[in-house]
Amino acid sequence: MVRLVRAVCTLVTASALLAPPSASLSAHEGISVDESEAIVAACVSVVKENGWPPFSIAVYDLGGQLKYFVSMDGAMPGSVDLAMLKGRTSARFPFSTRQVEEISQSASGASGLTDLPDMTSVAGGVPLFRNGKHIGGVGVSGALPEIDEQCAILVAAALSD
Repeated sequence: MVRLVRAVCTLVTASALLAPPSASLSAHEGISVDESEAIVAACVSVVKENGWPPFSIAVYDLGGQLKYFVSMDGAMPGSVDLAMLKGRTSARFPFSTRQVEEISQSASGASGLTDLPDMTSVAGGVPLFRNGKHIGGVGVSGALPEIDEQCAILVAAALSD
């Protein structure tokens, strides 16, 4: 339990230190349904263009609430839960799920970070930013974590352009 408390404290401190200065925003400035739908559509296009296996894609708002979800025809059943965990992790904290793994491995006392409910360190979840503000997260699952992450990064970058 002490490790878990330390992990939470470490993550909260890291979030405050690493988040963009304008990371706080009101609920109406969060990710819209239209933006969420566009992110999912972009990811589906990237998957098809690259000949990757079918994915599940989950977009979450800043509060970690599901905003939009698609599981492509033929996606592995397990990819649904993984996409949701990845997206929710990166929506609740301004880190990719890969960064969560790095933080949990390197930060003193943060080894229990991924023991928190609805957290994962499997690559494929990335935070979403608009004008330097953290507005949510996207989780992608269906291939190797590195490919999932590649797709998530591409669509997240398109949103912040």
